[in-house]
Amino acid sequence: MSAANKPTIKPDLSHRLRHSEYDPGCHVQLSDAINNMVDRASGVLNLLSLSFTEMTDCQPSDEIVYNAIESAIQELADIRATVGAFHEVQRAKWDSERKAQNSGNKKPA
Repeated sequence: MSAANKPTIKPDLSHRLRHSEYDPGCHVQLSDAINNMVDRASGVLNLLSLSFTEMTDCQPSDEIVYNAIESAIQELADIRATVGAFHEVQRAKWDSERKAQNSGNKKPA
């Protein structure tokens, strides 16, 4: 199957972004989404860091440590993808506005 014929899958990630209808072009929703992702990653890392202090007797297994770190890494990937989508929407808007301005400036033949 060629890349052109490959089906596109667009999963609903509203459960990750805490918006039922996330608009990738809205700067307020972008800020909220990023803040939520940072809070989740920070929470995981803070809980993980507690296991490395002398104040706790409970030491997580290597598997739990690995999965906690992987969770934070995935949150960072989500942040990158969310900001990238916002950037693409803004660039498309800018390109559209520029084309509209250029077509308005053309002299009739």
